[in-house]
Amino acid sequence: MYATGIQDRYGVVSVFESTDWVNWRFLRYALQTSGNAPLNPPWGATESPFVVRYAGFYYLFVTYTDSRPDNYHNTLVFRSSDPLDFGVYNGDNQAEVVVARLHAHAPEVVYDDVTASWYITTCGWRNYGIPIEGAVAIARLDWQPASQVDGE
Repeated sequence: MYATGIQDRYGVVSVFESTDWVNWRFLRYALQTSGNAPLNPPWGATESPFVVRYAGFYYLFVTYTDSRPDNYHNTLVFRSSDPLDFGVYNGDNQAEVVVARLHAHAPEVVYDDVTASWYITTCGWRNYGIPIEGAVAIARLDWQPASQVDGE
């Protein structure tokens, strides 16, 4: 299970495991924010972590917000070969550790075997400009190779 919280004033994504779905044991931090991380509200700026495996890597989707309307739909995507370690985001290293930035809040990614298609959801509070007010929206997700994203 991935959960969010704070550690030393900064937002973190923690990993827990359970053998019975009742008792949970902390394993480690999958992602930490620190240093010049641009958002540091008292409750932590990492929300709604979701991890998916695609093309041999794990992708952590985490909404990075302090709940203001201007950053409410700010999801950062991190990539790793280890689902338990997505590194440290300190604000100064965004170009090195963030593989995508999405206009979404609390997204989840699903694969449909029938259509062989990927989809992504978004949701959120009313009056925050979500696509369908008070509901969850879903859209097709097209994975882009790094060379297309980076402009190479």
